[in-house]
Amino acid sequence: MTWQVLVKKQRGASHVRAGSENQDAIASTPDIPPGSSMEWGLSVAVSVADGHGSPTSFRSALGARLAVEVSQELSKELIAFAAKGADWSTAKRLLEEKAGRQLVRQWRKRVKEALADNPFQEHELNLLEERSGSAARARVVDDPYQAYGSTLLTAVATETFMTFWQIGDGDIVVVDAQGRAGKPLQADARLLGNATTSLCSADAAQELRSYVAGTHAPLVLISTDGLANSYADDSGLLSFASDVMKIIAADGLEAVSDHLSEWLQTISERGSGDDIAVGILCRPAGIPAAAHRAGSHQADSHQIGAQHQTGTHRAVDDAERGRIEEDA
Repeated sequence: MTWQVLVKKQRGASHVRAGSENQDAIASTPDIPPGSSMEWGLSVAVSVADGHGSPTSFRSALGARLAVEVSQELSKELIAFAAKGADWSTAKRLLEEKAGRQLVRQWRKRVKEALADNPFQEHELNLLEERSGSAARARVVDDPYQAYGSTLLTAVATETFMTFWQIGDGDIVVVDAQGRAGKPLQADARLLGNATTSLCSADAAQELRSYVAGTHAPLVLISTDGLANSYADDSGLLSFASDVMKIIAADGLEAVSDHLSEWLQTISERGSGDDIAVGILCRPAGIPAAAHRAGSHQADSHQIGAQHQTGTHRAVDDAERGRIEEDA
């Protein structure tokens, strides 16, 4: 059973206008070679993370990069277990017993190392105080993890199981062989409006949501929230994932790779304006050749970006986003 993995990261339209950096991060197993966006493997994994980008989280772009690094380390552990013959129940037990604690512990360790190498500068703290007040400055000095706050999502596909985990907002969508898309992880009631749980929360380890399955959907799409927030509701995101599989069925993952940056740019410009990081895990042998004929319309790789627009999107600026951990 062979998988393909595709990763893309698009700077948000609002961030381009504001001259601010991309707060999203993405990493994969196997690593994607420089100058490429795709790779093959018997087992694959993708992690995406969205740094909060708020005044308090002024180093969150780095926090997001550290998040995907530690999550890929856990992914490689699971892939190694699978290579030794472990089944989905072993993966489920590992996630339930140690994943949350391991991810948060390792992320905090790397944040501490980064902070030791580059302590907070006075101009960073002065700017925070100017934007959010002296109390916000005091909170960050007391709890420096807040400066690096980020969400985290990961999808792993092996020969014997698939597994997903998530802290904070963002989306993981699976598409079955009939082209039907759905979300494997249960909705988190704490993600109200524009608020999100976070790796920097005191109880982040308990906030991890995970799912393990022994069956294999032929396609998984994982993304930061900039994609879903460009649609009025989840139906737009699910339709996007289904259409991606139709294009793969007709023309291969290369056709998606050729156009994905263009689609994401257009979606961000006409939608949320936010950064978007997307990973696609695809098992070509599991996609029926007729999959592109499913649904009410043909998916055209030249038009999908224009098709996937909505006049009623949930536009959110990271700097204005209300975060659960900042309200605590």
